[in-house]
Amino acid sequence: MSVRTLLRWVSDRLSEAGVASPTAEARLLVAAVIPCEPSQLILHSGTIVDDIQGETLRTWIVRRMSREPLQHILGEAPFCDFSVVVGEGVFIPRPETELLAQWAIDTLRKVQHFPGRTVSVEMGGGELRPLRILDVCAGSGVLALALARAFPTAEVWAVEYSMRALRYLHRNVEELAPQVKVVAGDAALPYDTWGIPSKSVDLMVCNPPYVPAGSAVDRETAENDPADAVFSGEDGLVLSRLILRHLPFLLSPGAVVGMEHDEMTGEALCHEASLAGYSDCRDHYDLAGRPRFMTACWHPDEHALEGQSDDDLHL
Repeated sequence: MSVRTLLRWVSDRLSEAGVASPTAEARLLVAAVIPCEPSQLILHSGTIVDDIQGETLRTWIVRRMSREPLQHILGEAPFCDFSVVVGEGVFIPRPETELLAQWAIDTLRKVQHFPGRTVSVEMGGGELRPLRILDVCAGSGVLALALARAFPTAEVWAVEYSMRALRYLHRNVEELAPQVKVVAGDAALPYDTWGIPSKSVDLMVCNPPYVPAGSAVDRETAENDPADAVFSGEDGLVLSRLILRHLPFLLSPGAVVGMEHDEMTGEALCHEASLAGYSDCRDHYDLAGRPRFMTACWHPDEHALEGQSDDDLHL
């Protein structure tokens, strides 16, 4: 078959299997087997695939029709301007998490000094030190990687406890941002064993397990994502609460945090953050208008901030 014919055939098979975006996925699969960028397929529309390519594609289609994730079939998942290696045992990053990454990047860019390529925060007396960023429940590492690539001189830690996920995290860090320090650590336990200086982290991002236990999830999530990366107690906030309580050991005064949540628990998570001593707790929405992630600030001495507006910088 020609590429043009293959695209129609693959799209039809995926549509019959109930795949949500058959045309888009057909382009990704055919482009991968050629191989070329999906945007270049039009240049190859008349190309005839050989027997080996055709057999590979047929195998992929059977796997996708059985609802194996496309990311597992291709071995990678796109995120922002890069792709990470994924597979069995690690949570597949979702496009919505890019909103949290962009919020973090935008927030830090408001406050950074840029002498050349140096990214730093101002300390007492005008002294500058490297920016310090923490990604808790890092999984494949997409948040840590996005921030490390945006701020290449920052100190970035990526913390993950799953041994299977750590294999992917180490591989992605080595390939995309070797300056990131990988920590094998359990976010449910105190953070004094992670080797991160206390009171030093300027920004923390986290995409924890947050789906309430017993909630219905789509077939691909249920069958392929690790359950302990998806569910977190009856209300979905069990691990998030622990993270908020343990974090102050690592946070610098004025640090900011961003944490994803289930679309039904944003208000509750903001309330939990307030109870844990955080201020300026706000919910943020995705492009579909659904609550997506919460942000908050850590100020050990709130009295020092009297008279500061909500729009003032929190680093």
